[in-house]
Amino acid sequence: FPRPKEVPRDYTPGPKPHVFEIKDARVGPMICFEALYPWLARDLVKSGATVLLNVSNDAWFLKTAAATQHIEQARLRAIELRRYLIRNAGTGISAVVDPTGAYSSEKLPIFTSGIVRGEIFPLEIKTPYALWGDWPVVAGSLGLIGFYFWRKKQSPQ
Repeated sequence: FPRPKEVPRDYTPGPKPHVFEIKDARVGPMICFEALYPWLARDLVKSGATVLLNVSNDAWFLKTAAATQHIEQARLRAIELRRYLIRNAGTGISAVVDPTGAYSSEKLPIFTSGIVRGEIFPLEIKTPYALWGDWPVVAGSLGLIGFYFWRKKQSPQ
């Protein structure tokens, strides 16, 4: 996915992803929809994040499937980067997701007050996605396209 070249005028990007030290963990924060973009989470891990945090307010989704889709998309960041993900949504859905994508806590449903408890372990593993990003997929796709045209050229017509 291409990165946006321009940031809207009412936003100012920081110079680099910021990771917070909390006890033995280096926490990489993603605010709301930032968890939808794999390269943002990857940049946090490249900056040293051992745990991912997604803080959101899904109230504007009301009681639609969008809140569930939002947490599921954030959950993908835990899987592709092998990090625990803490998801704190002011109006739900909140949960702790382990590096395999399993919920290691009960999910707090949307519009429900409560506390989510779960264990996390800071991890420093480097997955292929953390190391290389989208390049293997891009290279593989270009290879397949090249192979298709090569085969097409080789076959008698």
